[in-house]
Amino acid sequence: MRDSFKIALGIFLGLLAAGLCAACVFFAVSFGGLAYLGSLIDSSTEEVTPTPISGHIRQCDDLGLSVVSYRVSETCPDGFGQPAEGARFIIVEVKAVNFTEDVISPPHIEFHLNNFESGLGSSGDCLYNENAFGNACWQSSGKMFPDVSCQGWELFEVPVSFNVSTAILFATFQDTENNVSCNAQWPLEHP
Repeated sequence: MRDSFKIALGIFLGLLAAGLCAACVFFAVSFGGLAYLGSLIDSSTEEVTPTPISGHIRQCDDLGLSVVSYRVSETCPDGFGQPAEGARFIIVEVKAVNFTEDVISPPHIEFHLNNFESGLGSSGDCLYNENAFGNACWQSSGKMFPDVSCQGWELFEVPVSFNVSTAILFATFQDTENNVSCNAQWPLEHP
C-alpha cells in the first residue's frame, strides 16, 4: 500500500508540474508574456544617455533649462567686489524656457558646479542684481508665461586651481506643487 501511495503522489506531482509548465508556456507565448519578456530584455540592454553638451535644454516638468555661456572673472557680476584670496569666480549664464501652453510657477532650482554651490562668494562683496538668474526669471511676477524664456547668471566661487575644462554644472529642480523632482547636468565646455 505504501508503494501505491508513492506512485500516486509521483503521478500527482508530475501532472502538477506539467500543468505549471503549460501555464508558463502559455504566458510566454501570449502577447502580455512576450511584452513582459521583451521589456526585461530591453531593460538589461538599455544604454545610458550620454551627458548633454553645453547649450542642450533639459526639460523637467514644464521647464527647460540650458547653459548659454560661462566666463572666469576676478570681479563680481556687477563689476564690484572680488573673490577671496586664492579663489576666482565662474559666472554661468543659464536660460529657462516655459514649454507649455500654461502659465507656470517656476520650481526651486539648486545649482552646483562640481561640488561648489552657487551663491555670492565668501567675500560678501557680490550682490544679486536684475541680471541674476532668479531675479531675471521670476521676481517680477513669480510666473512664467507660455513660450517665454529668460536668462541670468549664477555665480560660483572656486579655487584658482579649479579646472574649468572638466567642470560640470548640476541643476536640481524641485516643484513641490506638482511633486516633481529632476536632475540635469551639462559640461561647461564641449568634450
